[in-house]
Amino acid sequence: MQSQAADARVLRILLIEDDPVDAAWLTEMINEKCPTSEVVHGASLPDALSALAQRSIDTVFVAVHPDGEGGSIEGTREIVRRAGRRSVVALVNAAEMAHAAEIRASGVKFVYRKHPIMRTAQIRKQELREKWEARVADRA
Repeated sequence: MQSQAADARVLRILLIEDDPVDAAWLTEMINEKCPTSEVVHGASLPDALSALAQRSIDTVFVAVHPDGEGGSIEGTREIVRRAGRRSVVALVNAAEMAHAAEIRASGVKFVYRKHPIMRTAQIRKQELREKWEARVADRA
């Protein structure tokens, strides 16, 4: 039987996502699914490699863009190589899922399809938050 200390262990996740909107909703999703997680952000391959070398990371989530923008498949291969035994999850835009086999071949453990509705919902939530904050500021 595991102790409570083992159950409460923080899961450290490196999230490599260059888009701040996607990074926000992915972080919320991770924290909702695993409240004891700590999400470390990296916006680029050098950030990610530095975090892997300097921090205790359990799992890596990396945005992959097969068109070469941002996180390339070659960059993902390097992340997988440096991650060693740690799991690497590829985050792929729904429109780019035709490249799923090529992305899987990079060595990632899972491919997660980023649905555009999540991005839209995050943008809408931020807009509503900004309106609410402006309303509160006007009343003060």
